Amino acid sequence: MLRERARFFSCLAAASDFVTAVGAWEWAVRWSAAHFDMAGSADAALAWLAGLSLVLILYLLGVYRSFRVGSLTEEMALLTQGTVLSGALVVVLAWLTRPLPPPRAGLLLFLLAESSLLCCGRIVLRLGLRLARRHGYNLRHYLVVGAGPRSREIAQELSARESWGIRVIGHVASSREAAEGAFFGEALGVMADLEEILATRVVDAVLFAVEDLGRPSFREALLCCRRLGIPTLLDLQPLEEMRGYLRVSALAGAPLLIIGHTRLDGYPMFFKRAFDLVAAAWALVVFAPMMACIAGLVRLASPGPALFRQQRVGMNGRTFTMLKFRTMVADAERLRPALAGGNEMDGPVFKMRQDPRITPVGRVLRRLSLDELPQLWNVLRGDMSLVGPRPPLPEEVRQYRSWQRRRLSVRPGLTCLWQVNGRNHVAFDTWMKLDLEYIDNWSWWLDLKILLRTLPAMVRGQ
Repeated sequence: MLRERARFFSCLAAASDFVTAVGAWEWAVRWSAAHFDMAGSADAALAWLAGLSLVLILYLLGVYRSFRVGSLTEEMALLTQGTVLSGALVVVLAWLTRPLPPPRAGLLLFLLAESSLLCCGRIVLRLGLRLARRHGYNLRHYLVVGAGPRSREIAQELSARESWGIRVIGHVASSREAAEGAFFGEALGVMADLEEILATRVVDAVLFAVEDLGRPSFREALLCCRRLGIPTLLDLQPLEEMRGYLRVSALAGAPLLIIGHTRLDGYPMFFKRAFDLVAAAWALVVFAPMMACIAGLVRLASPGPALFRQQRVGMNGRTFTMLKFRTMVADAERLRPALAGGNEMDGPVFKMRQDPRITPVGRVLRRLSLDELPQLWNVLRGDMSLVGPRPPLPEEVRQYRSWQRRRLSVRPGLTCLWQVNGRNHVAFDTWMKLDLEYIDNWSWWLDLKILLRTLPAMVRGQ
């Protein structure tokens, strides 16, 4: 019954979001027509596309799952992400397919109205649910299995969060010996009694917080919940050292618990890659004349090719050929061993500000980071991303310590936290920690923040 009700509310939220998007688009277009003399620019097809794309993207982002124990901040962030992505899609199509698309002011108004209405609607819904739960409606009854400190901690946390609408009806101990310990709430028995307890109590979900996951009685208790069709939650604290971003899949018909160690997986990776493709293609077209001029200057500055090709290490240890405008003399790699004593970086990286191999044109290109522009092609190919840890050389990776290799768990990027935090002035270990900080805290907003900080850093030559 509760699951059917949850599906109903999810469908209701999706329908409401669709109507909100269509209404915001129509209002923005009519406002534009009134203020910019654009009568007749309203388009039902684009309005429907605005609604459908919003609902689809919000579904892929997981907005329509239950947010009973989710934070309002998390939900607002996902709504804003969905609004920006779907709004950008509609805006691009409007500009590409319509002879008289709405002006930029109208499009901005559409995005602001849509995101504001969605967020206000969710706030009102949460306030209504909180009020209903205080009066005993929309509650879920949890049974906690376990008698250790962890199970008591979980039960106390659930009971303290009144807004979640979860009521802990009691504890079930893992054994007769554990049943002698202290409980939070009513002690209902042991795991051997679970089927009888579930048959005589109102239980919406069973939460297992047991220390020994290999105990035979634990497996029997899980099978009991399956037979009775009661949802099961499993505390993974015994696997604390392996904890990461979890998802369930299957291989050869067998269920698998997949433990990832980065947020960049699944749909976030798909959307990040889609953005990389669009942005890199656009940038290559826009900067093509500049890149042609730079190539000519490089060829005039010193004999040799305009592009420098070098093997770099990408995601999960894959090697690829990275492109740069050549900023050094043609035989720079052969001359490097003689300059080893001038290295100004600690660790396995070689950096030298007054490197004699750099040509005059190359020095300007490096200062403004314009030598990196050909890497837009690497982004388009899928070797790199716009934002991510810089790709290292194979000989550098061979000298990494084990914790430093984790920076290879995501696709390398054109720019990163290290690039916008001083680059050569940052110690090697600090550089590695900045990359891991990016991986652990990745979000759309962090990528946007890094991109916005990159241009000023380029202009300042930092």
